Amino acid sequence: MVVLSDEATFPGCLVLAQVLGVLQAEQREGNYVNRNDRLVTIPLRVKTQEPLIPTKLLDEALISDITRFFISYNEVEGKKFRSLGFGSRRRNLDLVEEARKRARKEGE
Repeated sequence: MVVLSDEATFPGCLVLAQVLGVLQAEQREGNYVNRNDRLVTIPLRVKTQEPLIPTKLLDEALISDITRFFISYNEVEGKKFRSLGFGSRRRNLDLVEEARKRARKEGE
């Protein structure tokens, strides 16, 4: 998950957030290919559930910056990152529901 925020966070930090969209992607390490979509969100105030920063649409420049970040980050780790495109908030919610169903099935 990517949280667009002016405030610093840390891995494992719980953040109430609003989904803006999803960077659909594949990550490759050697011959192993893993679907590794990235949810793009903005933080919300806990009491009012209002955005902490102004809600803005993700324009092409910001989507490009996020994609380049993940490509560079994965290169340093010896992996390849390939964007499959950017999906809407609706697509993001569909992907989350699909993951929930898979998790329930695997837990049976």
